[in-house]
Amino acid sequence: MAVHSFGDSVLYASDIKSISNNEYLTDNVISYFFEFLSYKSKKVNCISPSVVQLIKMTPRSQLSSIFDSEELADYELLLLPINDSFSTGSASGEHWSLLCYVKSDNSYYHIDTLNGYNSSSAKLISKHLNYILNNDGKCLTLCCAQQNNGYDCGVHVIFNAIQIVDYFKKHQQFRADLVQSALPLNYRNDLLHEIDNIQE
Repeated sequence: MAVHSFGDSVLYASDIKSISNNEYLTDNVISYFFEFLSYKSKKVNCISPSVVQLIKMTPRSQLSSIFDSEELADYELLLLPINDSFSTGSASGEHWSLLCYVKSDNSYYHIDTLNGYNSSSAKLISKHLNYILNNDGKCLTLCCAQQNNGYDCGVHVIFNAIQIVDYFKKHQQFRADLVQSALPLNYRNDLLHEIDNIQE
């Protein structure tokens, strides 16, 4: 049974459990927060994990028939949660990282809290987005705070995405050094409180 929803995103008890029990975050949790962040600014598109995986796994020859280049080009900032999975089937993978496309720089910034573990996925998605957008943006790796366990990667993705979007909303620019901030203590509890606030 659904316990929370926002827009098209739905959270179930198992999703809440993945936050409260120090587990690997589910796709639904990331989708939920990314949809909410997209709602906060019309110039930002935070793309859901399932769509990011589709971008990654779709053959380049088919990309233009699936994705609207004009729609994506309207945004100043694209945020994409990246998984290391190369499967087109059910949810899989072991690590999340964040890819941020900044239109003003024509650059992709990869924010990986596990020392570049998802580099190959980030480069592939960047190439596919370049093809969709008909541009030649480069994929760059940002120095960022690193996770100190094997399960907080998704939490870092949400934390960094929130910082980036909130700063962009106020200042209309991307600030790279924000991702060097350490994950706050008990941040998972903050996420649970934020879900309750979103419902209100």
